[in-house]
Amino acid sequence: IKAVIPKRGHEGTPIPLSLVIYDEGKNDSHSVFWDLGDNNQDSTMEFTHQYVDDGEYTINISVLK
Repeated sequence: IKAVIPKRGHEGTPIPLSLVIYDEGKNDSHSVFWDLGDNNQDSTMEFTHQYVDDGEYTINISVLK
């Protein structure tokens, strides 16, 4: 998993989060489910999400084969 998270943000400005999963298996097929901790989810291997509220967020990922 590669995550790109800025080190600083300014109050009132959305903070972008970019996440990518690298699947090195050539014949494997995986599906993913991201719980982004702010009542948003995603099920793609690569995406960008913006957090608009201040706070700490716990990100969970489920990988299914």
